[in-house]
Amino acid sequence: MTRFPRIVVQKVYGEKSDWWALSDPAVIPHPQGEYTIPKGYRTDFISAPWLLYPIIHPHGAGSNEAIPHDYEHENGLFRDQLGDRHARHLSNFMLAVRMVQGKAPIWKVFAMLIYTTLFSSITWNRNNRKK
Repeated sequence: MTRFPRIVVQKVYGEKSDWWALSDPAVIPHPQGEYTIPKGYRTDFISAPWLLYPIIHPHGAGSNEAIPHDYEHENGLFRDQLGDRHARHLSNFMLAVRMVQGKAPIWKVFAMLIYTTLFSSITWNRNNRKK
């Protein structure tokens, strides 16, 4: 088991070329409570259109920090405690906090915060429709 910011991944072959899987479970500290991302969780790091790669590259600064962000969005973490909107915005904010802690360039932190604020509702709503 690893603890953020150390997340060990391995390339996933035979599927899309940009997918990676966690080699070990990863414990993620969070203001709402620590959680664990399971071994085998698949990620493409930062999901961005290729036109934005000069600014937001999938494997550049912030890619490791995107793993907890993706997991939080795919699973609607803390939605029950905070409600959809607040949980989504907290997830986006925590991505920015983790990027600052990881010493990403501040311009990239702001670019990611703007990008996730504008577009993360798409994945959040797709993955977390109330049943």
